[in-house]
Amino acid sequence: MKKNKNNCTKPISQNLILTLLALYFIPISNSPLKKPPPLPILPLPSSPQLEWQLSSMALFLHFGPNTFTDSEWGTGRADPRVFNPTRLNASQWVHAAKSAGFNRVILTAKHHDGFCLWPSEYTDYSVKSSEWKNGTGDVVAELALAAKEAGVDLGLYLSPWDRHEPSYGKTLEYNEFYMAQMAELLTRYSQGGDPHGHDWVPAECDVSIRRGWFWHASEAPKSAVELLDLYYKSVGRNCLLLLNVPPNSSGLISAEDIQVLQEFSDLRKSIFSYNLAENALVSASSTRGGISSSQFDPHNVMKEGIYTYWAPEENQSDWTLLINLQEPVSFNVLQVQEPIHMGQRIIKFHLDILNEEGTWKKVINGTTVGYQRLLQFPTVKSQQLRFVIDKSRAEPLISHSGIYMDKFSIVSSMSDSTSQTSLNGSHILQKSMFNHSEIAAI
Repeated sequence: MKKNKNNCTKPISQNLILTLLALYFIPISNSPLKKPPPLPILPLPSSPQLEWQLSSMALFLHFGPNTFTDSEWGTGRADPRVFNPTRLNASQWVHAAKSAGFNRVILTAKHHDGFCLWPSEYTDYSVKSSEWKNGTGDVVAELALAAKEAGVDLGLYLSPWDRHEPSYGKTLEYNEFYMAQMAELLTRYSQGGDPHGHDWVPAECDVSIRRGWFWHASEAPKSAVELLDLYYKSVGRNCLLLLNVPPNSSGLISAEDIQVLQEFSDLRKSIFSYNLAENALVSASSTRGGISSSQFDPHNVMKEGIYTYWAPEENQSDWTLLINLQEPVSFNVLQVQEPIHMGQRIIKFHLDILNEEGTWKKVINGTTVGYQRLLQFPTVKSQQLRFVIDKSRAEPLISHSGIYMDKFSIVSSMSDSTSQTSLNGSHILQKSMFNHSEIAAI
């Protein structure tokens, strides 16, 4: 009831009451409610760790008196005046790294011999005692500036072992010395560290482009195919590849090393620039939120990046992706990625193809995935693929999958798990299992 101007009551219309009741019971939207993402599982990477792992490759720079004395293990007694890279060009180092697909450079600011590539205030065994720039130079500063200008990340290696410093071996005294030098590097040239990143421990694989870690005139770089094999065994196994490319005694990266880096980059582009499954039709054994949910749709695995992914429905025992390539395709590399910001989940999986007889045949078994797994096997051809997750720590999530054709590596299925890789008739025998995976006979 309500009152009019003369304070008289007026009955509310019955039609108005019915209208209000109808509006109350009509749902606001006919669209189904979205199902929230699954909960992450521990351990999880911190934001800096995630950024580090997504970078995949970094370039290591071993440089110091060893470069000039033709040594691998400095004694700490080399005359600092031998260090004189008259043509040093840190921008050339950074450009070589960036053009080959590396987005971080890491310099041995101090190696085991104790020689510092920056003018440390805590020792005279450094560039300030060298003939380079009459003792006024700073390699770390030049590299830090070049990296910043090129948009490349910088890392600094500070050896805990110091064969020159007299306090080494005297625990408290040397710890104070070491921490003081670390503070110099972190406050002058680089970002600070993260003391809370202790739960997630990503792996790194460091290897040199040459036989030694420092430059030696008598050594030649590995071939591009050898670097490609190292790529499969590091980046393809959820590791970051830290490839050492040592500057020579003039202060430049040698031309033959740069050529191999470019060839290595060209090989990767030739193989991985196009996903042969890009236009495939993808279905799944189940989808979180139902088949109408685009948020966790199985076709998300054809998208680049880790932030979109396929998620199965909860409490399922069958985790399968069916991939219809729409025409028969030949391939010999499988790529699988997990959204690691949600935790690493997959423990075991395998890939099947549908053969000409209409029978599913297993191609390869795999174990853990993480950010990325690249698995090699003898070339197969099929239109229908079946990716099966056999075991997982929780509901598995797949952010990306791809198949590729590597025309440069030759992989043979052998009983002793050896494999042979070749490029232009140059053969390399590798006595290790591919990607910790078991190759099944087709």
